[in-house]
Amino acid sequence: MKPIKLSRKRLCSLAATVVLTAVFVNLSAQRAPVYSAARSSRAAKPASSASPVYARDIAPIVLHACASCHQPGTAAPFSLLTYDDVKKRAPQIAELTRTRYMPPWLPKPGHGDFAGVRRLSDGQIRMIANWVKAGAPEGPHISQRTPARPQKTWPLGRPDLVVRMTQPFTLNAGDVEQCRSFLFPRFLIRDRALKAVDYRASAPGVVRHASLFADSTRKARLQQQQSGAVGWTDFPGSAGPGRRRLGEWAVGSPPVQFPKGSAMRLAPGDDLVLQLRFQPNGRQENERSEIALYFSDAPLPPPAMLALGNAWINLRPNEIATVTDAFTLPVAARLYAISPHAELMCRAIRADATLPNGAAQPLLWIPNFNLDWAEPLRYRAPMDLPAGTRITVTIDYDNSAHNPRNAEDTPMVSGAATGCTDEYAGVEFQITALQPRDIPALSQALAAKGATYTVQSSGATGHG
Repeated sequence: MKPIKLSRKRLCSLAATVVLTAVFVNLSAQRAPVYSAARSSRAAKPASSASPVYARDIAPIVLHACASCHQPGTAAPFSLLTYDDVKKRAPQIAELTRTRYMPPWLPKPGHGDFAGVRRLSDGQIRMIANWVKAGAPEGPHISQRTPARPQKTWPLGRPDLVVRMTQPFTLNAGDVEQCRSFLFPRFLIRDRALKAVDYRASAPGVVRHASLFADSTRKARLQQQQSGAVGWTDFPGSAGPGRRRLGEWAVGSPPVQFPKGSAMRLAPGDDLVLQLRFQPNGRQENERSEIALYFSDAPLPPPAMLALGNAWINLRPNEIATVTDAFTLPVAARLYAISPHAELMCRAIRADATLPNGAAQPLLWIPNFNLDWAEPLRYRAPMDLPAGTRITVTIDYDNSAHNPRNAEDTPMVSGAATGCTDEYAGVEFQITALQPRDIPALSQALAAKGATYTVQSSGATGHG
């Protein structure tokens, strides 16, 4: 079957119109939705005790893997809190779970043991399909509602400080997908150790991704002054020298908590820079984001960030390219999280560790990368790696007609470092030295790393 081609405009707006949107299990643990016991206005078909019914078999799956986002006030376009809600979309749910488009989960099993896995089991998918084939029966009446947990304003409790955009940003109905940065200037009066940070959008239906940086260069202030508007377009510059990434969120992501015993230092002169990726939904929306900050009472060493790849890719028509990069740990280290970064032409991302004895340790494999569902990933348990371990990443790109996610009907020249639809390669690892005495050595090695990536291409040049 010939791949279906999507224009950039259609691809960029896909998340706002797809039948089911992103589901995040981490939020499910924080905001347990309510299953309504009210009987449907339409009589459910009778079912045998062996056949799956909603009340007994399907509701637990939906509550765990769908309803955390599909409820009022979230990014999802509709609710899945009741039997009627789910039955109305039962055929689509069966099809999208069968193809594993929903719930969205990019990592391939067996390549990293991650927290918050949203991948349904084969048995759960079959159960949903059988339930739909049986006519989506409701099953026995449930006399009590599933108890809801109290919803806190912030999942981690009361923040030490909340900062808010000084003015709302208006995304018009006819706007295209865009990345925009916003300044939170001089928000501290003394040095603080940041141990956790959370983000909340006021218009979650159009905010697809958020990244938070600390800027000690004052460059952001100048860019805001020059903009003359609310925020500015500065996709590559947000992560430049002198700016430290504090957090990253996809739709419904949990709060960012730094590894125990570590914290990010924030100085009174630092500014916060929030970068948002917007996907219009056909309506005018006003976004005024809030950031919750949680501080440690005592200063703590910061976690280290290992960035591999970190390259802008200028892909020419029909070009196939692979970016590779590697780093050898100078000291024993503990790996906590991994965050893959790429854009529309990326096909696959892989990360592996080779131990000093030659043994291979898979860290991540996304065989079918999809920008819509890319997110930071935290390991279920921290991974200890000995000194001499070599971490390698491989990122594959395809700017040909064979790539169904290519942004254009005709392969194009992809610009470099001009906007959030240009192609980028990078994988970030959150690590700490296993022994406190080795913190300086690890920091020095990371600072001296420089650009070590290589690009293997089908013939074109112009990468950098």
